[in-house]
Amino acid sequence: RLPLTGNTSSIDETYRMDGLRFFATYFREWAFGVSKIIDKRLTAGVRVQLLFGKANLHTYYNKLYLYTNPDIYQLRAASSIQVNASPLIVSTDASQHIQNAEIPDISVVRFLLNGKNKGLGLSAGITYQYTDDIVLEASLLDVGAIYWRYVPVRVREEADFTYNGFRYNPITNQFENVQQTIDSALLAYNTSVTSKNYLTALSPKLFIGGTYQLRSWLKTGLLLRNEWYHNKLNTSITPSLQINYNFLSLIVNWTYIHRSILNPGMGINIQTRRFGFYVVSDNVYGIFKYKSMKFSNVRFGFNLFWGCPKSKEKAEKACPAYDEIPQKRERLARLKRN
Repeated sequence: RLPLTGNTSSIDETYRMDGLRFFATYFREWAFGVSKIIDKRLTAGVRVQLLFGKANLHTYYNKLYLYTNPDIYQLRAASSIQVNASPLIVSTDASQHIQNAEIPDISVVRFLLNGKNKGLGLSAGITYQYTDDIVLEASLLDVGAIYWRYVPVRVREEADFTYNGFRYNPITNQFENVQQTIDSALLAYNTSVTSKNYLTALSPKLFIGGTYQLRSWLKTGLLLRNEWYHNKLNTSITPSLQINYNFLSLIVNWTYIHRSILNPGMGINIQTRRFGFYVVSDNVYGIFKYKSMKFSNVRFGFNLFWGCPKSKEKAEKACPAYDEIPQKRERLARLKRN
């Protein structure tokens, strides 16, 4: 609101902008998982994630204040910010003022194969067949962290600056104190730059939900999602409806999150004997109303299957890709008896 409407509404008040933070991480994940059918109703699984960080930039903390004097409209700004990044080279002058920041000169191949920023993550989940039509599910995902040690940098900045305005001389038609104001602003902030390694955590997620098979072609579901994102808990609840026809599934859902209810979502899943593709979003409306959008998640992926019969009728009877949970348990029981 400040750059659009100015500070008129905050005169004689401290305008706090502590919430302005930035997080960006690029990493590669290799996951190894296993699941076990414990009994005829309960299935549990775990997954270990080996993480290799490629690039990271985030604000560790941020304090930013702006005060407008009600009498002479003098502005006082104070800030305290720390930024961690990798890979990044930051150069300073003798006064520790930042002169330049640049990415190291490395090839694309070396960047993609960089394995120095190692991390570890853990995920686990359970599925419980309450009745033939009701399935309950819960999972805890992405509990872990990445240790950044490839060309890391920590930049800490603190500033306290008072702006008194520019003095205009009507005789010379010039502003007289422009350079002095700029020099005062440069002297008002202090920075420290170090090349220490640092740690970033993943964003753990807790999912609790279930589905109810209304018809052979119709399924409804309810999902409670909790995400711990940089010391803040984000909770949402999503009812959904899934329609199945032949090899095609259509999903529609509605999400309540951040005190916002107008978040319709949609997804599609295509699955054949050899190939599967899915894409799903929990806020397709936000794509068109991006100015007022608070969040949007989009996921898509491909699945490839081997060992399924070419005939569709035989595949549905002998291909695990077509199995629902009760069929998986029946298949396992037959294998054990044989």
